[in-house]
Amino acid sequence: MSIDGYRAICTNRACTKGKFGLLEEQKIPSFCPQCGAGVINSCPVCNKPITELWDEWSPDPPNHCGNCGETLRNDSKADGVSAIRVEK
Repeated sequence: MSIDGYRAICTNRACTKGKFGLLEEQKIPSFCPQCGAGVINSCPVCNKPITELWDEWSPDPPNHCGNCGETLRNDSKADGVSAIRVEK
């Protein structure tokens, strides 16, 4: 079963992997296996899910939150801190 879009993105804008979780059963990593940067599944400021921020016509992950403007992806390798939120 698939969902409408990717559920998480690499925070390194230069990374070519960049996106994760197109299929619901796909495990989302805490860190990008290609570059080691943290992976996020929502905006760290307003908590808007990545699936709601991704323009369905854009092949690339969003660099800024369309809801609050927060930078989601940096130009260089992130600090290695994952921002995946764990549902409780």
